[in-house]
Amino acid sequence: MCSFTMSPETSGQRRCLPPMDVDCPSPRDSAGFSMTELITVVAIIGIMLAFAIPQIASYMRTNDVRAATQQVAQQLTQARAKAIGMNVNLGVLWLVPTASSSGFVVEDDLQPATAPNWSTISQEEGASWSNLLADPVQTTGFTSLRTNIQLVNPQSCLQGGTLPGSGGATIGSAATDWGLRFSRLGSACAVRTANAATCGAVPPNVTTYTNLIYVDATGTATICLQNRLNNLTRWIRVDPGGRVTSQTS
Repeated sequence: MCSFTMSPETSGQRRCLPPMDVDCPSPRDSAGFSMTELITVVAIIGIMLAFAIPQIASYMRTNDVRAATQQVAQQLTQARAKAIGMNVNLGVLWLVPTASSSGFVVEDDLQPATAPNWSTISQEEGASWSNLLADPVQTTGFTSLRTNIQLVNPQSCLQGGTLPGSGGATIGSAATDWGLRFSRLGSACAVRTANAATCGAVPPNVTTYTNLIYVDATGTATICLQNRLNNLTRWIRVDPGGRVTSQTS
């Protein structure tokens, strides 16, 4: 087949040009991927997922216990700030009612115009601990930890006999206490009968709780959180001055 073109130099003349080579797709080129190619791609993706999914799951579990540790540490800091900000006389008591929850209650009477009234720990909420914990003015309630995260005996946080990243701190025995009381100055102390002279009395008719806090001879408290799925742990410490620190590594 011959095509013609005109040019200024050959005006009025026709010149035959050779046919152009045109690449036409063959049926094979337009058929898409073959079954073998698709199977190969799917196999590669499957292998990549097989390596990635366990790593992602491990990261999520690690992140869960870290997030729960931050949650409890922030709660302790809030309890201390409230004690200072309200200039409390009796205190703000932070406690762990169960292995999967924690919270704090203001022990001073925040409703002086409403009965019952009190000015001492022994008279709190008409000497009713359960009523004090149920009073929405005195407490915001207890916060549940993330799924599979629990508070455990602080000895569970030990690695090689010390708390990792704490500068060599250790746990001398099993948990000793269930609650910490913050004062108007921000200091913290263990709520127990033996500390009544320096920390204040134990609230009246208080529920019997499982001890999940370890307080050493210096008055420093240690709390340990654990992910039940992989036993990964993180610690929180509260020194006698009320300063809250937590494991970062």
